[in-house]
Amino acid sequence: IDRHTLQVRDAVSDGGGTSQGSLWMSIITPVKDGLPDLARTWESLLDQDLAGVEWVIIDSSRNTDQVRGFLDEVVGVRVTYRWQEPRGIFTAMNRGITEAAGQYVYFLNAGDTLAATDSLASLRTELAAHNHPAWAYADVEMVDDQGRAHVPARWDHEAERSRSFARGHFPCHQGTVVRSTVIRSLGGFDASYAIGGDYDLFLRLDRLYPPVQLPFTLA
Repeated sequence: IDRHTLQVRDAVSDGGGTSQGSLWMSIITPVKDGLPDLARTWESLLDQDLAGVEWVIIDSSRNTDQVRGFLDEVVGVRVTYRWQEPRGIFTAMNRGITEAAGQYVYFLNAGDTLAATDSLASLRTELAAHNHPAWAYADVEMVDDQGRAHVPARWDHEAERSRSFARGHFPCHQGTVVRSTVIRSLGGFDASYAIGGDYDLFLRLDRLYPPVQLPFTLA
């Protein structure tokens, strides 16, 4: 079966007079009928250093007034809001890539949270220390339905690569950041996948650029 990636634009026009180079990070959050989850994600961003950060909301909710009303109360960060009809998570993520004005893109879905109050500051420091790599990944903590937290064993890139990634083990997108120019050059996610778009993009990314492993839990 031929699969065609939904292409994303290379150029970004933010309409707000802010140059792309002044933003180091675009946090992309798809949301669909999940205002409490969106609020939870925002609560985790409140304690961060949000200088040079934008929050891109791709909303596929039926009641957009709820999300818009909530975002009217969000201060301290540049917010880019777009509504999009529900056509799957990867279509929403691609729209986020198109809208993003930051040097890096990072996907934090509604309900996901950052791990510590200095997560973004640590991320920015590490990216600069590694000369702003094409992509980097960190650990992600999982929380079960009883609220119990667990950090899986650190993902070993070289070990998995030596197996041609045949085991299907990949870093979570909540722990992965990618330069926006790089992810656009790859065409974003293949939206014809129902659940495998993350893996497909990772494989295309890894063929071209070596990753940097970050020494902390990001989300």
